[in-house]
Amino acid sequence: MSFKMSLACAALGALMLAPLAANAKTIKSTGGIVDGQGHIVAGTGFLAARNSTGNYTLSFAGGSFRKVPAFTCSGAGANGGAPICIIFGFSYSKTGTTTVNILIVNQSNQPQDNSFHFTEVTTH
Repeated sequence: MSFKMSLACAALGALMLAPLAANAKTIKSTGGIVDGQGHIVAGTGFLAARNSTGNYTLSFAGGSFRKVPAFTCSGAGANGGAPICIIFGFSYSKTGTTTVNILIVNQSNQPQDNSFHFTEVTTH
């Protein structure tokens, strides 16, 4: 392939990709750490509450997310065994409070109080 042909192909490729770059979304990610009593250890922009043994709720104020966010969680520490973190409830509101319900269980599937990490990802 000649040098001129290579330049023409590169230019054509750049023109084809330009609309993709113009429409690219900004990714927003937040996260935090909550201890076994429901206290925030790290992170801002959310509230945490312990509802019962192993049952926690994260709350985010209205306007925190323009679009539906994706959440993950993982247990931290070892209170009688390796903790398993389960997201078992989620309620999204663009203008009202968004809530995430988290359950921490042990390897026998019994609820247990334990620290957990969470992450949230959404686009702007």
